[in-house]
Amino acid sequence: MLLDYEIWLMSEKRDDTPAARADFDQARYAWIEAREAAYGDENRPQAQRLVDGVPVDPMLPKDFDGTPHDLRPARETADWWGRPFVVRQRYGDGSVRWDVRILDGGAWDRSTSRGSYDSEAEAVEALLCGR
Repeated sequence: MLLDYEIWLMSEKRDDTPAARADFDQARYAWIEAREAAYGDENRPQAQRLVDGVPVDPMLPKDFDGTPHDLRPARETADWWGRPFVVRQRYGDGSVRWDVRILDGGAWDRSTSRGSYDSEAEAVEALLCGR
């Protein structure tokens, strides 16, 4: 449904008739309800591994970094908006990068990057020091 929503938003020839808008709204609400149902306690910040109070490698909902903010469930937004976290990126050559991210509206559909580091400790330290 997200793809349909994105196509509708980008379409220059979208059908703005009341019937089409009602169909769109119904699909939008179904998308939000599905995301709300999928957002479990295991996705909440307090369920994550914390390092000095910072969620590290959190179990984020599917498509966390691919969902428009206005389609996020209220609980997901309340939990993660303005809360920085650290994510490990693994590459095929065995290398690892630690990214500091925050859901803050810097992008319309994903968390914003606040820096990349060589170690978990560096990423957490940079976040705590405001870098």
